[in-house]
Amino acid sequence: MLAAGRSKDAAFAISVSAPLVTADEQIQFATRNLLTVRGYSQSDVQDMLAARKAWTGYLHRKSSRDEAVEALRRAEAKPWFDIAYLPKASQLTNDPEHDPNRNRLDDDPIAAVQQAKVPVLFLYADSDPWVPVGESVKRLQSLAVELPNIQYAVIGNANHEMMFPGNETMQVDQETTRKEAPQAPAYFMLLASIARHIAN
Repeated sequence: MLAAGRSKDAAFAISVSAPLVTADEQIQFATRNLLTVRGYSQSDVQDMLAARKAWTGYLHRKSSRDEAVEALRRAEAKPWFDIAYLPKASQLTNDPEHDPNRNRLDDDPIAAVQQAKVPVLFLYADSDPWVPVGESVKRLQSLAVELPNIQYAVIGNANHEMMFPGNETMQVDQETTRKEAPQAPAYFMLLASIARHIAN
C-alpha cells in the first residue's frame, strides 16, 4: 500500500493477507491464536494479554514503568514467553514516547490505503490465524464507500500463506518459510483473471 501511494508508475496493487488493523490489534489476535494452537490454556492466554497490556500501557503513559517491569518479569518465567512477542523486562525503554515499538504498534494501515490512487485488490484467507480478517474486511467495506478503487476477496480453505490450512502450528522459522507456497485454487484463479484483464 505504501508503494501504491508513492509510485507515479503503479497501475494497480494487490495486497495479500495484510491486516487493516493496527499492529497492536493484529499481534494480540495472532498471539492469542499462537498460544492456543501450541496447547496453552485460556488462562495462559489471558496472562499473556495482561502482560502485553501492561507493556503497551506504559508505552502510552497509561501505566507506570514499575507495573510494566513486574508484568514482563512474571511473563518471562512462563513457558510461552518466547512465542509471545514481548520484550524482556531488562529491555524496557526509559523513553516510551520515542520507543520504536510504540510507533510500530500504533501504525494505522488505513492511512496508507487512503493514499493509494490506483485500483487495489485486497486478498484474505478464511483460516488466517495471524490476521483478524473479519475486522479488516469491515474496515475495507467502510473505506469502499469513499474509495471506489478498492475491492476485496476472501479465499476459502486457505491460511495466511494461501496454503491449505491443515494442521496449523503457526511456525515461524527460515526452513518453514522456505517451504511455504500458495496452494488455494481460488487464489490462483483470481490472479489469473487479473492477468487476463491486464493483457486485454
